[in-house]
Amino acid sequence: MEKNKRFRISKWIMLSISILLNGFIIFYSCLDGPTTSKWNKFVTNIFATMVNDATNKEVENIPLENIEIKLSNEEGYVYNYLPGYKVDEIPLGSAKQIECSFFPEDATNKTVTYSVEPSDAAVLNQTSSTLSVVGMKVGECTISAKSSEGDYTSSVKVKVVDTVAPYDYKISIDNNNI
Repeated sequence: MEKNKRFRISKWIMLSISILLNGFIIFYSCLDGPTTSKWNKFVTNIFATMVNDATNKEVENIPLENIEIKLSNEEGYVYNYLPGYKVDEIPLGSAKQIECSFFPEDATNKTVTYSVEPSDAAVLNQTSSTLSVVGMKVGECTISAKSSEGDYTSSVKVKVVDTVAPYDYKISIDNNNI
């Protein structure tokens, strides 16, 4: 009886550690800067092994087959729809969301590293699973994504354009009206 109880306790400890490790992976992937694919694969393998040992079930590893990124053009979402501009255009100083699709959708490892070329043309802001690009210099740039598993790549061209100047307004002030 005592041996069975120790086994159950150790099983819960291993499961708790694996959940904390998974939280660390999520936190680490949200940090600014490049993430190392070897580190992510190593931690993912440890997590899968711990879950398999704790649950006595095998977690199926579904390999990634391809990725695709594109600029979002849906209305109603922050940064996506900019009236008066084409889908591939971003006004200087404005932001637009980038969407990344994984094939198959239920792939196990969805770790992606993003880059922009030339590096001074735009700034990438990543928060959890959302990536937005902010236009910093008028011209054309390429946003690229590279998967850590299989080294799949996808890219999209973006034009950073001058913002349209507002209309000139004349303002007059008198004692009765402003």
